[in-house]
Amino acid sequence: MCLYKAKLCGIFLNNLLKDFTQSRIYISKINDLFLSYKEAFTETEILTAQWHYAQILFMSSEFEEAFNIYHSLYGRINVNEPLRWYIYVAEYFQMCLVMGRYDLAETICKEYFEKFFGDSNGNFYLSALIQCVKFLIHTGRFEEAAIKLDALHKLTTKTSSLQFQFALRELTAAYHYLNRDYKTALVL
Repeated sequence: MCLYKAKLCGIFLNNLLKDFTQSRIYISKINDLFLSYKEAFTETEILTAQWHYAQILFMSSEFEEAFNIYHSLYGRINVNEPLRWYIYVAEYFQMCLVMGRYDLAETICKEYFEKFFGDSNGNFYLSALIQCVKFLIHTGRFEEAAIKLDALHKLTTKTSSLQFQFALRELTAAYHYLNRDYKTALVL
């Protein structure tokens, strides 16, 4: 079990450093552990490793294979523990946008991200709203995107995390650019 956790930490660190070759070595060693000690691992631990592999592929721009793995895992994880799997679902959602699978992206928005809309003070509320705006912009639904962007601007304050402030600025610039309001887009 310690080896498993150490290898997962190694994957996390190497992904941050963009050393995906080393991450692949660690994932291979984790798979060897799974084969040798199958009964020692929970389904959650196995799913976590599979999601990390998909993440490695995603970050390595191997989109089709990453999409296939995310897609096969999505139904297995988000039902019972949505908070545990949020980051992975967000990555799968991004893959759906990259692959042009807007049908799946819309389903994720409605069935997963919108769950967080009921708690505007919750940890994932702003992030879930940002994800849905990405979908609306990708699908050309600019009027709906404008409404949600306006809500985001009202909710995102100087005390909001820098990550959300950057994401909001990027989305707002994309919105204006795609609406051919280049002057506003360039100011952002």
